Amino acid sequence: MILMCNARVGIYSSTYLDDMTWWGQHSYSLFKNRCVADPDGNETEKNNIFTHVVTTGALAADGGTECSPDTLMQNAAVNGGTEKYYSGEDPQQLEDNLYAVLGNIMTRASSGAAASVISNSRSGDGAIYQALFWPRKDNGILDDKGNEGTISWAGNINALFMNSYNVIFEDTNQDGKFDPNEDVNGNSVLDPGEDANDNEVLEEGADKRISLYFSNNVNKVRGCYDLLNSVGQCPFDPVEPCNAGDYCVEIEDIKYLWSANEQLRKMDDPSKRRIFTWNDFNNNGIVDDGGLVDSDGETFVLETGKDWADINQNLVSGDRGPATDDFVTSDDYGTFIGYNAAQAEDERAQDAMDALIEWLQGKDSLVDESSDMLSEGGNENGRLDKSLRSRQYRFVEKDAAGNVVKTEDTEWRLGDVIHSSPITVSKPAENFHLIYRDPTYNEFVKKWSGRRTVVYFGGNDGMLHAVNSGFYSDEDRQFFCSEGYTGQAKPGGDCKTDSPNEYNLGEELWAYIPYNLQPHLKCLADNFYEHKYFVDLEPRIADVQIFEEDADHPGGWGTILIGGMRFGGAPIAAEDLNGLDGSNNGIHDLREFSSSYFILDITNPVNPKVLGELTRTTESTYVDLNYTTSSPTIAVMRKGDKNAAESAWYLVMGNGPAEQDGSNNPGVQGKIAVLPLEWLLGPVANWTEGVPTTVPLGGKKAIRIPDQLPVTASDGGHSRFR
Repeated sequence: MILMCNARVGIYSSTYLDDMTWWGQHSYSLFKNRCVADPDGNETEKNNIFTHVVTTGALAADGGTECSPDTLMQNAAVNGGTEKYYSGEDPQQLEDNLYAVLGNIMTRASSGAAASVISNSRSGDGAIYQALFWPRKDNGILDDKGNEGTISWAGNINALFMNSYNVIFEDTNQDGKFDPNEDVNGNSVLDPGEDANDNEVLEEGADKRISLYFSNNVNKVRGCYDLLNSVGQCPFDPVEPCNAGDYCVEIEDIKYLWSANEQLRKMDDPSKRRIFTWNDFNNNGIVDDGGLVDSDGETFVLETGKDWADINQNLVSGDRGPATDDFVTSDDYGTFIGYNAAQAEDERAQDAMDALIEWLQGKDSLVDESSDMLSEGGNENGRLDKSLRSRQYRFVEKDAAGNVVKTEDTEWRLGDVIHSSPITVSKPAENFHLIYRDPTYNEFVKKWSGRRTVVYFGGNDGMLHAVNSGFYSDEDRQFFCSEGYTGQAKPGGDCKTDSPNEYNLGEELWAYIPYNLQPHLKCLADNFYEHKYFVDLEPRIADVQIFEEDADHPGGWGTILIGGMRFGGAPIAAEDLNGLDGSNNGIHDLREFSSSYFILDITNPVNPKVLGELTRTTESTYVDLNYTTSSPTIAVMRKGDKNAAESAWYLVMGNGPAEQDGSNNPGVQGKIAVLPLEWLLGPVANWTEGVPTTVPLGGKKAIRIPDQLPVTASDGGHSRFR
């Protein structure tokens, strides 16, 4: 469509395009019937029209009226609800812009937010943990043309109080204590539906009862201070934003006990986050160095300044490529850093790694630097940074009346949490000492009966997150900061002192990036990022007796976490990253990064250990479980007869679909893979009174499961792999 005004600027016809796009976005009279029935027969409102404008070539900007093509297209985009038009001056820009627009349309088609709640305790009062995600979210920041920007694929985990009858309350007065108010309508009478704990007494404390619901009027999750009606909606649910004093409340304005993203936002220096990963430097499939997180082994914290040239030269061995190529290759350098002819290849790799790591830690890079000098717009960090995907958001703090008291523009640092619902771990909960009268498990329970509550969840920011939720006291009805129920939390969960083991409520203790996801991380920082799944499977927690007895593992017991990727981790052959296909210098890198399971020892939640990660090669000798959508389970068997005190523990995993659309190849049978957990640490050499006391070094095996059927051993014992 060509819209032109007059001969002076060479345009003819009308300037009504921006009026048409406004009408499509805002008018309710577009449809004869405003509503449509969903598959369940419920009436829902039809959506208005969003207009995306993509141009080929730069448009003339003659004057500031609608007769200027630049002004007309900008107005058409803004009026159509899409903020700006995309100008492509060459074929590559046009392709990038089309991808950006299509990605924007896909996010609008997705649910704006989702909530899942998990109980903190099996009985009694406690907390629930709400997972939220936004495919697209207005950021509250206006550009120089007055248009509001957006962030994409943001997430959060929030904590609310819950009583023993599973009724939810906010921390209304922000004192960190559970003081419920059952009087929903404020008439000081115990009305039907208000008795949240079934004791026939109206509790009139400070903390309001709240329900979470998906508003059909605005298509997003909201909170409700009243009882939901018969169709799950809040009474008087408005089309416009909720205001202070309304029955409804916007999700951002609920008075949470704590918020994980809020705690990340408050970090002055995000480089202090403890984000660690494992890289199989010697390509043996085994987590060497005991899985301890340090700076010198295969399991290490991602931090800037790490000597990657030394790692590639002195730690990487076997038939595999450089460690840096697992994260960024020479083809990716230009995304993260500008070209400097004076730099050697390993220096460019170092700079690109540092730029990626800083972004993952939560520090945005918003400017394409032509110089590193402050006087010329640089930041003097020693490299020429490139503009990466922005997560800038205007955070607003309000008082009790809803008045804005403070704003801050900074990064939204937590990625979307979709299918990996948060799960809590505190004291040991398997009850083997009660069910089987196991005295060794009883010792384990005694050791960790006061273990801090930690919330574990996977994010599509590439990480499994561990977030502190403190120590809950039933007597005081509150979460404390320190073991022994000391240290009362301040509003928002803040409670840090000089103690090295004291953390804010909601503070991230650590985050783990699986080895198999390392090649995908760079996509997150791309300005034209299209959503990908990463750690998207709900974690599985189990207490197992596979450890050598020590201070953290009395009786040989420990708590492990099994994480997975669901539809994250699309297969990537290492040779496609580093070019080592055997044709050059004889090295053929057979590794394959794929959707996988990983296992962590979280017995001591502050000091986790990586036990293993399922790896495979491009060879067909190892099982391919496809996408890891199935939840693994634990199986235990006695070694020997029924009176034997020794046990063998196994992790059982099923295959998932071969394609991201959920399909499998025709005629392919399903698979079940069984992993002996002794492969993670080595077989127990000695048992003393039912306790594994000696696990020799060097007994570990790579978690690469043979793609073969088990056969019965000739001695009639357990099945084994050939």
